This record gives sequence, structure tokens and C-alpha cells, in this order.
Amino acid sequence: MLERFWQAHREQGTIVVGVDLDDTTDDASRFIREFGLTYPQLKSADGSRWKDDYGMTGFPESFLLDPQGRLALIRRGPVDERILSTQIEPLIESHAPAAAAAGS
Repeated sequence: MLERFWQAHREQGTIVVGVDLDDTTDDASRFIREFGLTYPQLKSADGSRWKDDYGMTGFPESFLLDPQGRLALIRRGPVDERILSTQIEPLIESHAPAAAAAGS
């Protein structure tokens, strides 16, 4: 689902990034291959900085940053199509440049 979202919105400047905090490299690589993920993937050694900086408490968690890098949304729990369309897309559209929003 996140791969489809990334493919549908990437030309508008939206970037989906996977961050692996706790899995082994082999497990993470296997997951990426299994689901054919093409969006950027990051690996954090022990995840402590990410946990401290963003107040992570458990997984799954999703974070939306605005174009200036400010935290716009924290979603604790799974993300599904409904969450993407009702919470994430409106925030992305509100920050889209006028030309992109108008379909130019």
C-alpha cells in the first residue's frame, strides 16, 4: 500500500521513506524484496536517536514531515487506504505548490 502511495505521489514531490530501527539487515532486505519496495530505505543502528527525537513508542508508526522538515502528523498504529486518503493526502495537498495542485 505504501509503495502504491509512493508511486502515485512521488512526481508531486512526496517522498516515502522506510526506516528500519530494530530488524536485522537480512530481515529488512528480505521484506523489501518480498514486497517489491522501491522507496528509499534507511537503517538506524539501534534506533535510539530516532526514538528520542520523535518520541517513538512502538511499531508501526508513521510520521509526515512538511516541506520545511517540520513534523506535520504522527500516526501510531497501522496505516491503511482510509488513513492515507483522509489524513495524509489532505496534508500533502495543502502543502503542494499551486502548479502541482492544479495539475499543471
